[in-house]
Amino acid sequence: MTWSLGLAAWSMGPWVECDAIGGSNSRMLKERVQLRLQSTAPIDLAIIMIGANDATYRYSRVTLGEYKQNVLEALTMLQEAGVTTMVAEILPVIESYKKQQEPWLPPSPNKLIRNYNRELLHAAEATAQKTHYIKTFDYFLPHVNTSREAWVRNHANSKQSKDGIHPTAQGVRELAGLYTNAIGELDVDLMEARIVLFGDSITVTNYLSASQRMRNQLMLQIRRLNSQREAEAQKVPPPSAESQLPAQSNEAKQ
Repeated sequence: MTWSLGLAAWSMGPWVECDAIGGSNSRMLKERVQLRLQSTAPIDLAIIMIGANDATYRYSRVTLGEYKQNVLEALTMLQEAGVTTMVAEILPVIESYKKQQEPWLPPSPNKLIRNYNRELLHAAEATAQKTHYIKTFDYFLPHVNTSREAWVRNHANSKQSKDGIHPTAQGVRELAGLYTNAIGELDVDLMEARIVLFGDSITVTNYLSASQRMRNQLMLQIRRLNSQREAEAQKVPPPSAESQLPAQSNEAKQ
């Protein structure tokens, strides 16, 4: 499932495209990347968040070793096509919900997710060019619970009573903020960048409206960052101390 901005929004920049499919794992990621690179539409930056299904869904599960290799192959394909790459950690889950959905999981599903995030980091470190690593797990963890204010869907804040993994609107804003902070460290023209988000239902969240929220939040925050850059660039530097000294007469110089 791919959602892009269309020509009307292109003039406002940046271009953000969501190329994510619910239920995907790292095997499907490789296929999505390969198909997207066959398109004539260029990509400047790819952000990958994949692994929730690899780690915690019995029908899509892959081993830690295969997960690392699949991600590395996807990153390598992108880099060989001249694309700057980023990966974002798998988000934590509400463990009590996940254990009910997947009884085979170990006592702490989040500990298992940490292990997959470790392999994600190893994959990023193994690429020929630098892959930027976005830390999301520990940032989200204090807000992944059963309260109404949680950043993931639960019984208190959503009809998805036993969800516990997909971000709420607030979670989407927070995730877009982490992405924007990482993008801000790159030496790129923010308003001209073509950005593609690869992933699973955490990115697309199974709903077009949620996918649009993720894309629109990222666009909004990148524009704000670009405005800050422009404002800072227009600031006139303060005069130096030497320029404040009174000019000396010719007699004083002699």
